[in-house]
Amino acid sequence: MNELLTINEVIKITKVSRVTIYNWMTSGKLRAYKLGKGVRIKKTDLEKLMKEWKPRKTKAKRRKHGF
Repeated sequence: MNELLTINEVIKITKVSRVTIYNWMTSGKLRAYKLGKGVRIKKTDLEKLMKEWKPRKTKAKRRKHGF
């Protein structure tokens, strides 16, 4: 049987914010299932997303005056 994860478990695994998880769900990148008042995500669905996901590289902010 497929393991179901809570939002908090997904956050710990992916190390991204709650907002990012909800954005993935609303955009269709990550499928979520409503169980009662909670939301669960299949571990296999998360693993599939993680294989396709490429984190954005952030550039360090440069100061205008060099200090």
